Amino acid sequence: MRCQTDTRYANWDKQVRHAMIWAGSADPALLFEQNKAEDPKPEGRLNLLASWYDAYSNNPMHLRDVLSETEHVLSYTDGEKDEHLRNIKEAIQDILPNGKVISRNLGTVIGKFARQWIDGHRIMAEESGENSRKSKKWYVERQQD
Repeated sequence: MRCQTDTRYANWDKQVRHAMIWAGSADPALLFEQNKAEDPKPEGRLNLLASWYDAYSNNPMHLRDVLSETEHVLSYTDGEKDEHLRNIKEAIQDILPNGKVISRNLGTVIGKFARQWIDGHRIMAEESGENSRKSKKWYVERQQD
């Protein structure tokens, strides 16, 4: 049996994948694609970006300030911004590994998908001087419909 398409790992295709398919196994590349489609990270990232934009528009914010605001929002208060902050807090908990919520960890994770459009949103770091030792300010852009 022959694979419909090869992956970007030609040696792996030849040595492992084709042999597994020949032996009657399911195509492992299809399983990778299925796992990728079921990955909760893209949804958590989108939830973070959309909630961030709803709360702060495109105003640059330090991560420590965002975390402080989300930490102090009460679960029983009403108000549109409080709801957005609760959503940000939930999204941060979804995307951070091991649940360790500190600005350094959040900055590392955000840096992995910064500048990438995710369903019409992307997070960007504010431009600063090259020698700046201050923490970055981040903001979310939203594409116009």
